[in-house]
Amino acid sequence: FEELPALSIAVQSEVVQTATNQRGDKPQEGDRRWSLMRRADGFFTHYEEVYIDLYDHGGGVDGYWTRSHASGLFDDAEAAMKDALGSLTWLDARVARIE
Repeated sequence: FEELPALSIAVQSEVVQTATNQRGDKPQEGDRRWSLMRRADGFFTHYEEVYIDLYDHGGGVDGYWTRSHASGLFDDAEAAMKDALGSLTWLDARVARIE
């Protein structure tokens, strides 16, 4: 039998737009950030991350960003943006409209 090569699909994404509600230079517990992405296959997606501050919880280290919301796939940036604005109430005042 001939061994077939493993199928590997790498999906590269390009950042279209970002936003955050972070105040100051350093993130604080509960801060959020959002990214609108264009995938290599032409679809669009967006996600939100929230900051977990381990230092405030006695961890002795700063903290990390973790994903708190992920969308599905959209045919265009406008549809992804509409979904983001409907899903993430803090986002509306922080992003420019896609035209």
